[in-house]
Amino acid sequence: PETVDLEVIKDVNISNPKFGDLVEWTVTVSNFGPDVAHDVNVTDLLPVSLEFVSSDGDYDVSTGVWNVGDLKVNGTTKLTIVSKVIATGNIVNNAEVISREVDCNLSNNHDEEEIDVPPAVDLEVGKLVNETNPNFKNQVKWTIIVKNNGPDDAHGVKVTDLFSNALI
Repeated sequence: PETVDLEVIKDVNISNPKFGDLVEWTVTVSNFGPDVAHDVNVTDLLPVSLEFVSSDGDYDVSTGVWNVGDLKVNGTTKLTIVSKVIATGNIVNNAEVISREVDCNLSNNHDEEEIDVPPAVDLEVGKLVNETNPNFKNQVKWTIIVKNNGPDDAHGVKVTDLFSNALI
């Protein structure tokens, strides 16, 4: 039977992105032979912590399959996938390559890269007043609203409200 030695290497351009950043994943596939590899496919299904933005090849985001096709002996090809980080924490992204030939070295058919996204919060503060046009000496009630839009819990939140005496 025809035999190949396929290798997949996965790289990432930013190992410590922030929440909301775009991350570029590069998947490189090589065939060290001794025969041509036919129907080469790489499975690289993005984790739910990453949102697909774009790719530069025949990549099906719903299945995570990159259809490479045939790869000649000592041939190499690359795919770039751009994704948006939509969660925090440690995120692992895997890639695995197969073809219809017997692969004589399975130890290099899988690779993974991970990114570590620090915790993030999106704090919002608003201020309301019960009377926008009060009479002299009327009491005015101010309400301060603080909201955390996530994605993580906010700790040690402090709000400073400087009351101005300029109108007194």
